[in-house]
Amino acid sequence: MKKLIVMTLLTLGTVHLWGQLPNVVLKDIDGKDVEVAKLRNDGKPFIIDFFATWCKPCNRELDAISEVYDDWQRETGVKLVAVSIDQAQNIHKVKPLADSHGWEFDILLDPNGELQRALGVQMIPYVLVVDGNGNIVYRHNGYTDGEEAELLSSLSAVAQVQRGVSVAGSIQSDMLVPQRDEAIGAERTGDFLCNTYAEVLLQSKGVDAGVRLEYLEHPLPGFEKDFKGWGVPNVWVKGRCGNRVELTAGTFYEQFGSGFILRTYEERSLGIDNSLLGVRAVVRPVEGFTLKALAGKQRRYWYWNKSLVSGADAEVGMEEFKIRFWLSDEALL
Repeated sequence: MKKLIVMTLLTLGTVHLWGQLPNVVLKDIDGKDVEVAKLRNDGKPFIIDFFATWCKPCNRELDAISEVYDDWQRETGVKLVAVSIDQAQNIHKVKPLADSHGWEFDILLDPNGELQRALGVQMIPYVLVVDGNGNIVYRHNGYTDGEEAELLSSLSAVAQVQRGVSVAGSIQSDMLVPQRDEAIGAERTGDFLCNTYAEVLLQSKGVDAGVRLEYLEHPLPGFEKDFKGWGVPNVWVKGRCGNRVELTAGTFYEQFGSGFILRTYEERSLGIDNSLLGVRAVVRPVEGFTLKALAGKQRRYWYWNKSLVSGADAEVGMEEFKIRFWLSDEALL
């Protein structure tokens, strides 16, 4: 008999920057269009929580957060955006469910799974924390009673960064422990296996830096033999000049648009990490226009591909440009 144990030790919150929100347009519960990439909370962190009306763990998680939501807002200024992945025929159930539970969250509808796919969400409930600069700094899927305390730790760390400098760290270890089970007569077979990740992050208003150690000398079943090994594959530093310019050197994750052309991300449970090692520049010369350029080598297990990945992406938020034209008494044709 083998028992899978997932252990996460969290100190001062989360330690990872996962890029920014994708350029996807959803409707809110009142039918208004919302550009997900432009979601903000006046420089304070916010939560995106994927759920469905039929998902009991999702409902328990949102109920637990709802009970402490006022306290969290006082402590961190956070807001929560709940994203329903109910299909079109079940959308009508979302608002009655939220009303019956007394959820005072913003709610978006993703019936076609556009945002779900763009962010690589495989299972729900799935929670993201986004900092005041629009960076995804925390991800977690699944829910057991009491896990909202870990989420609060992440929020507190992000809020601390908004006020100054913060150093955070975490350790995650997924372990498979062979055991003898006398009740069913199963003998102990196999070896102790584990996938372990240890991360440290420094965050400030102008500079972020991070490093991650991975130990997979005895990887879990389902992980290919090439995963075997250990090292420090992720080291990076990012500098910012206000909200207009960002420059990253080292390893990073990025997505162009909806991810069809370029998408790098990590999903540990599936053994996916195709991060880039190189440089990236992000420039926002005016509100509603973002220009990205990058070059780097893509990760493959413990190595970096010899070929160079490079590209540029321009994103235009038409709604923001319309507002700018209206304010300047000009017509948008």
